[in-house]
Amino acid sequence: MNLFPTTFRYIFKKIFLGMILLTTVLAASVWLAQSLRFLDMIVNRSVSLQGYFYLIGFLLPELVVLLLPICLLISTMYHYNKFSTDSELSVWRSCGMSDLQIASPALVLTLLMTVVVLFLNVFVIPKTFSHFKDHEYTLRQQFTGAMLQEGKFNNFQGVTAYVQQRFRSGRLKGVHIYNKQGSSSYTIIADEGRIELVDGKIQFFLKGGMRQERDPKTGKLNILAFESLHYDLGSVLKKEENRAIRPFEKSLKELLSPEASDEVRSKYRATGHLRILQPLFGLIYMLIALVTLLTGHFRRKGRHGAVAAGFVGAFLFHMMIISLVNMNGKVSWAISAAYGSYVFIMALLMFFFLRKQYGWSAAA
Repeated sequence: MNLFPTTFRYIFKKIFLGMILLTTVLAASVWLAQSLRFLDMIVNRSVSLQGYFYLIGFLLPELVVLLLPICLLISTMYHYNKFSTDSELSVWRSCGMSDLQIASPALVLTLLMTVVVLFLNVFVIPKTFSHFKDHEYTLRQQFTGAMLQEGKFNNFQGVTAYVQQRFRSGRLKGVHIYNKQGSSSYTIIADEGRIELVDGKIQFFLKGGMRQERDPKTGKLNILAFESLHYDLGSVLKKEENRAIRPFEKSLKELLSPEASDEVRSKYRATGHLRILQPLFGLIYMLIALVTLLTGHFRRKGRHGAVAAGFVGAFLFHMMIISLVNMNGKVSWAISAAYGSYVFIMALLMFFFLRKQYGWSAAA
């Protein structure tokens, strides 16, 4: 009876479920931690929960890309070490399965994960990150006026606004606006109001009030009562400059062939090559895990030293490639060294993993 298909499904399911569980837990934790800095949009800027989660939802693809290879490494190290301590590896080997067959579920899962991460990194993340920055910029711009502090005189460009009380719903009570333009000035007093966005402009929507203005020639006070009034705040609020486009928002073609200064070009090229290399990290992580856990001697208590060595090796590899890519612009051969190091380390790990099965040796 051929045990390979059953064993393949068993190992694949164990590692896959472990990877998904870890990725979900870690992504949710990091996502919530990162999103705390945007809570002021709900507390102070009257942004709905729906708009808040819509904004921070754009961060998820980037978190998945960062965490998926690491979670696959952790799941693989844990389960293969458990297979060893539970003597399952010994049983499979005694039934005629080779180390390559035992490792094949992890290798297949790694290839699938690499394709998914590469697709997200090249096609999805630039768009989601761009949408995130656009939406964040729009919210910060259109709700600048919502930062009016109650009980204080808020000074803008020639305008002083006072709000007696603010409510969580966005309603304002006791609104006073004093506008001084050159020699003329006027005062607006309203019972209540609300800040709204109308045709891209920030406006006070005021209800139940009056507008007072003194004629500079006659000195006569003109009073106009109103039931509702729109007062344009956009002309007096300080606007941010046009949003700068970040490297992660650009396509892979724009990053690898940028039209910019040498300094910016090197930064863009580093981001582009890192976008290609990052999804491939999982292959090295997996080979490190397989070499450390399948090529050593059996120990009933587990191979905790091998597990620790595997994590350290993966960390050192990660830091080496990232450092080489980031050296682009300072060292002309940095990118080539990053790709060369990747290929060399992969070949070395494959040699150590396959030499037992195929009888390879250093002398050969």
